[in-house]
Amino acid sequence: MENISVLKSGLAIALFLSFSLTLVAQSHWKTSGNNIYHQGKIAIGTNETPQGDYLLYTPKIAVEEIAIQLSNYWADYVFHPDYKLLSLEKLNQFILDNGHLPNMPTATEVETNGLQVAPATGRLLEKIEELQLYLIEDQKRDEALSRQVDNLRSN
Repeated sequence: MENISVLKSGLAIALFLSFSLTLVAQSHWKTSGNNIYHQGKIAIGTNETPQGDYLLYTPKIAVEEIAIQLSNYWADYVFHPDYKLLSLEKLNQFILDNGHLPNMPTATEVETNGLQVAPATGRLLEKIEELQLYLIEDQKRDEALSRQVDNLRSN
């Protein structure tokens, strides 16, 4: 089974290199060792030069794992005592007025500009952490109501 996996991997690499060398031979792309580049940028599956990006892959990519280095995007600030969590009433009104969550891009913005994974991951974590705070508030409110009901029953 491992031999088949190695054979498939080798075949995929050979096909990629064959395609890449054909691409380089027919375009403005250059090679240096195993690198294929144009103006310091890399493209795979297309002979277009990436505009504003360093890597362009067309049409899609499948990976088993990807490591993203986050810098200043992690949302632990949500648990800081000074963090202003919107009331559910204000959150509901924001959603009704804007059609999306606060501090999140609209669908149109994502369709137009794409999605930067690091900041988006941080904002999604922010929303998850806010949900936890709402749940904690609800649990405290439920416990207080349960105590009130118990007190009324015992009187």
